Amino acid sequence: MRRGPAIVAALLCLCFLAVACDSTSAPTDDGKGKENGKQVTSAGGKDWEVTLTSDRHRYNSGESVRLTLRLTNHGDKPLQLTFPSAKTHDVTVSDEDGRIVWQWSHDRAFAQALQERTVLAGGSLTRDVAWDGSDNDGDIVESGDYEVTGWFTARDHDQKVEPMLVEFR
Repeated sequence: MRRGPAIVAALLCLCFLAVACDSTSAPTDDGKGKENGKQVTSAGGKDWEVTLTSDRHRYNSGESVRLTLRLTNHGDKPLQLTFPSAKTHDVTVSDEDGRIVWQWSHDRAFAQALQERTVLAGGSLTRDVAWDGSDNDGDIVESGDYEVTGWFTARDHDQKVEPMLVEFR
């Protein structure tokens, strides 16, 4: 009996489950502007909103930027989300010339299987992302301003948030 395909299938299932687990971090902002040194930017629809929050605006070279991407259901009915793969979200960082220098999903593999998620009324789906201040090649980025944006990949709920500016010294 060949065990190779069974092992590969089991490993793919484990990877899928690890990616699919929701973060349980609590909201840290009101979704508008800056608060307590944090930055917030948002986009959304009639009954839902996507926010991207950073822990602060300025960083020293080599420091990590902690980001929280959250989709909140402001409606009174559950929100059904359909994701085309195990990749539920993404975040990009662009330099002053608009070139993407870092992307969260760069060099990651995602199971190619539809995912269904339900966000209850008043609930949210949260993803925490850390950018270590390096580019996609692993080199520390130069001092300067960088635009960070994020989005969920759900069909009909894939709006990018307005870019936020972070500064590296």
